[in-house]
Amino acid sequence: ALAATTWWLLAAFAPAGAVAATPYKDIASAGPLTHIYLGDELSCQIAHSADVLLEFYPPSTIPGDCGTFVAVGGSLYAPNFTAHGGTATGGLGSYTPFTPVSQSNVMGAGTAADPFRVVTVADVGLTGLRIQQTDSYVVGDEAYRTDIMLSNSGNAVSGVLYRAGDCFLGGSDLGFGFTEVFGNRKAVGCSVNANNSPPARIEEWVPLTGGNNFYQAFFNAVWSWIGTKATFPDTCGCTVF
Repeated sequence: ALAATTWWLLAAFAPAGAVAATPYKDIASAGPLTHIYLGDELSCQIAHSADVLLEFYPPSTIPGDCGTFVAVGGSLYAPNFTAHGGTATGGLGSYTPFTPVSQSNVMGAGTAADPFRVVTVADVGLTGLRIQQTDSYVVGDEAYRTDIMLSNSGNAVSGVLYRAGDCFLGGSDLGFGFTEVFGNRKAVGCSVNANNSPPARIEEWVPLTGGNNFYQAFFNAVWSWIGTKATFPDTCGCTVF
């Protein structure tokens, strides 16, 4: 249920992006994650100091094809990608956008003791579920952290919570995948080299809690799988370019 995104990248340039209609907050800093754009409907986009283009597709759209998803009661709930001005998430099929409730301004000092952070609250349709998502960043880190709390004011339900994104790593729409295991936490990501061997630039989802499932594949395959509302199959097309 909890995830962090990691990049091992080198510094160089400042990015530029086309702003979507979706309200968002920007954790702006010296980086290397120079901008962490957080939509009020739980979407995201990242800028890295090494790249002119942004790190999720579409690489000039803020926010991008990245975010939090919930499947419950036979329905899928997701960020409102159609309002972003550009998206490649058509494979999701039919879904209901989250209902924004509130979004804080950027808080904190960007230090380990007091990270920059934004708290976003959104309702999961009329299910009685509410998401409180806290995104935080310590300046100098190659990762930012996302903590998700789901609360329920209605009847007991079961479902699937996803974090997913369409990688645009290092200014390229092409690459490979890789996986890692940290105890009972299964990490998955995009990489320049197959299985990240030899190690090079990556984008990676590293769960903060264990017992999760993962999936890495062509972008439309990932969106289509989320559209089925099933748990991820623990597979990676790691050697497929």
